[in-house]
Amino acid sequence: MGQNPLRIRFVFGSGLHLGARLMGRTPPLTGAEMLRIQMLKQIRPYLPDTVDLGLSFFGGRILNFERWLALQKPAVFILSKHLVYTLNRGRFADKIRHKAILVGVDHHDGDMSQIDLSKFDLHLSISHAGNKALNAYVDKREDQEKRRPITSLLMLTPDSRLPTGSSVQLSKLEPIYVGLKMNADIPEEIADEIRMFEVVNSKQMLEALPHLPNYNFHYAIRPAPPDDLLRVYKPFTKGFTAAVLKSNILVNRADDDAVHFLSEDYPYLVQTNSAEDIVRTFRFAQESYGSSEWTRGLEIMEDVRQNVTPERLARQFMDMVKAIG
Repeated sequence: MGQNPLRIRFVFGSGLHLGARLMGRTPPLTGAEMLRIQMLKQIRPYLPDTVDLGLSFFGGRILNFERWLALQKPAVFILSKHLVYTLNRGRFADKIRHKAILVGVDHHDGDMSQIDLSKFDLHLSISHAGNKALNAYVDKREDQEKRRPITSLLMLTPDSRLPTGSSVQLSKLEPIYVGLKMNADIPEEIADEIRMFEVVNSKQMLEALPHLPNYNFHYAIRPAPPDDLLRVYKPFTKGFTAAVLKSNILVNRADDDAVHFLSEDYPYLVQTNSAEDIVRTFRFAQESYGSSEWTRGLEIMEDVRQNVTPERLARQFMDMVKAIG
C-alpha cells in the first residue's frame, strides 16, 4: 500500500459572506480570493499523486465553521485572510487545531498587522516583497524556542478569463487603468488621457474584460507604501494582466514586486512618485510606442507572463509541500 496523499485544504469564508451558502448562493469573492481559486484549479493537473488539494467554502458565521469543522478529516488547513479576520474576532482560531496537520493563513493582499501571526504554522504570501517581510518577522520574533513557522511564496496566476493577447492593431498608445480608483496615483496633467475601469470585484472585472484588447498600455502607479514591516503587500497583478494582453505597463519602482519582475532598466519604470517623473515617463511611452524600446519592454513583459504559468506556480506549490515535510 502506498502512503496516503497529503491533504491540503484552502478554506474560504468571510464575515461579509454571512448566510450566503445557507441561501444557496456562492459567497462573493474578493479579487485576490478569486485569482487564488483559479490558480489552485489550474495547478492541479501538474501536482503529483502524493498531494490531495481541495477547496472549501462557507458563510462566515462561527456556527457554520463549527459544523464544517466537524465533518473534516485531518489536513493542512490554509485559511483565507477574511476567514482569519472572522475567526480572530470570535476567538475560534485554535478550534481547528485538533483536526489539523498544520494551520496556515493565506495573506493575499491583506494587512498582516491585523492578524495574530503567532497563531499559524504556515504563512503564504502572493508577493515576493510580502514573503520577504514574513521571513523578517519570524526571524526576529521573541519565541525562538518554538518551531519556526513556514513561510512560503505562492503567487497568483493572471485572471483565466483574460483574452490571450490583443488582436486589435492600435496606431498609438492607448492607456488604461483597471482597479480601484482610489489606489491610482495619476497626475492631473495626464488624467484625461487614461481610460479608467473601476474594478473592485470579480463581477466588475468580467464587465471590463471585453474592452481590454482595445488598450495597449496599463497604468499601475500607486502611492508609495508605508515604511512598515507588517502592512499590506500588493501582488503584481496589473503586471500579469498587461503581460497576458501583450502590453507594456507604467509602474513605479516603489510597487512591491515591480523591480523584481521587470528589472531596473525596464523602459517604463517610474523612479519616484513625483508628478514630474510620472508625466515624463508617460510621455516617453507615447513617443517610443512601436520603437525598439517598446519592443524591448514587451519582451520583458513576456518573461513576466512566463513566470506565472500554472506549471511554474505548481512548482512553487510543491516547494511549500516540501517545507511542510
